[in-house]
Amino acid sequence: MLRESRLAPGTLSCWRLLVAAIILSPWFVRGWIRHSGVDFRPAMLRHCVVPGLLLALHFTTWVVGARATEVANASLIVNMVPAVLPLLLWFLIREKIGRQEIVGTTIAFSGVVALSGADLTVSAATARGDLICFGSMLLLAAYLAFGRRNGRALPDVWLYVVPLYFIASAGSLGVAWITDQKIETPVGRELVLVTALAIGPTILGHALINYTLRHLPGQRVAVASQCQFIAAGMFELGFNGVLPTWGFYMAAPLVLIGAWVVINAKGLPGKSDTR
Repeated sequence: MLRESRLAPGTLSCWRLLVAAIILSPWFVRGWIRHSGVDFRPAMLRHCVVPGLLLALHFTTWVVGARATEVANASLIVNMVPAVLPLLLWFLIREKIGRQEIVGTTIAFSGVVALSGADLTVSAATARGDLICFGSMLLLAAYLAFGRRNGRALPDVWLYVVPLYFIASAGSLGVAWITDQKIETPVGRELVLVTALAIGPTILGHALINYTLRHLPGQRVAVASQCQFIAAGMFELGFNGVLPTWGFYMAAPLVLIGAWVVINAKGLPGKSDTR
């Protein structure tokens, strides 16, 4: 859907986040009423600011980088998050990963390499896009790390996600304005794509990731998220009739096995970690 849209990166990110925030607003209101005056104070919304800005920068730079390099390069780079996330989690909340999680992460990442290896391109022509994708990957890892820490500071996941999306939408618009991107209102086909992006990868993807970060260690969430390329391959086949390359069939079992190993690692979080 990102590839099919012709909107500027900042504009596309702004609208998908804004639509997602509007759709989820009733759940925010319900959480506000339920927790107001007891567990929730408006001042606690400050926890949404930094991750919201990180998400805005990630969404915008990801579109720019992915359009400036090969698909295989972008896929490999963005799936390097599990290699970076443990350092950020330790720095922010002193969360460590165990041996079994390291083994599972290695297996899953080998699948990602198998997916991208056949089509990987290293050249001066893709260097700029690769560098932007790498920066975008670091922003995503930081966003997940802050989500693990800040999201649990609020009594309800929607009290975190909805303000975060509004902040990220405004941040994306600011990026578009600062970088002199074309700012326009989506209509027709573009509106359909924006709405689909809001419901699919933004709500059913990122919002559910924030929910799972309240209940599971960040590394398990990051590795399990690598399985998204399997769904992407199915969508590509269903909508465009494009069969996955041979690397897909090698990568899928490895990533699924790696995710299973990480998810079943010992030391599941206790009750205090599953608010």
